[in-house]
Amino acid sequence: MFADLGQHERSVEYYAKAAELDPDDAITLYNWGSGLFKLDRLQECIVIFESPADLDPTVETLLNLTVAYGRSGQLDQARAAFRACARVGSAASAGTRYCTDDTALNPHRPWRLSQK
Repeated sequence: MFADLGQHERSVEYYAKAAELDPDDAITLYNWGSGLFKLDRLQECIVIFESPADLDPTVETLLNLTVAYGRSGQLDQARAAFRACARVGSAASAGTRYCTDDTALNPHRPWRLSQK
């Protein structure tokens, strides 16, 4: 509601409180990250967006993570997030939920580069 009124600071405060009550709610975390993004608090935004990407990797979450990484200068991470976004989108159109066949990426967190 506050975000719809352009009150992003207030929105971020309320989503932070909601996340304390339910830290595994992907929708709350996504909305919290979106508020942080709109306030240009990119490093905080990235940390928050990584949680819903872990819990429920959707195209929207991974695309926002891609943009946040890119705007913060983390271009390798942005490319990895974008590839994961494309795979999740392709998998969704094919009727499956996840697709992590790129061996250069961590299969448990497909937007992160593997630590090989």
